[in-house]
Amino acid sequence: PPSRAERKIREKRKKAVAAIEDVMSRNGEGSSANQESNALDLIYGPLALLFEERATMRELWEKREDDYVFRELHEDFRPLPLPVDFNVTGETGSVQDRGLSPMPGSAKDLRKIAEDLRKFGRGYISSDASCLPEVEETAKVASPTSDEHAKP
Repeated sequence: PPSRAERKIREKRKKAVAAIEDVMSRNGEGSSANQESNALDLIYGPLALLFEERATMRELWEKREDDYVFRELHEDFRPLPLPVDFNVTGETGSVQDRGLSPMPGSAKDLRKIAEDLRKFGRGYISSDASCLPEVEETAKVASPTSDEHAKP
């Protein structure tokens, strides 16, 4: 039988799928093709926009931190560094007073995710694999379909 953690992950996935189906059905009274074409506007586009907004906020915050006022301040009065560790996946040891995020910390990486989401949306609508984003080498190694696992 699956462990408690596996069951929780499975339940989260079921809820996510149900939410996506609900969003798609709200706007797609017409044909199945109409629902698919709305996927870019209803799911991929808004998610990409959220990533872009987060990237903009991170860029603006970096500019604020570089302001000359902060360089003039004594170290004891400068803003504290953001207590978040980015690119953290899976279970890690106990980290007190720090947030953990699987997301990248840089604005550039967030913009790349937004761009890839839009490409996934266009690929989904067109059913054309050439619209999909390029797969990075690290992702290829981690993928169970990599050449390493392929049958000779």
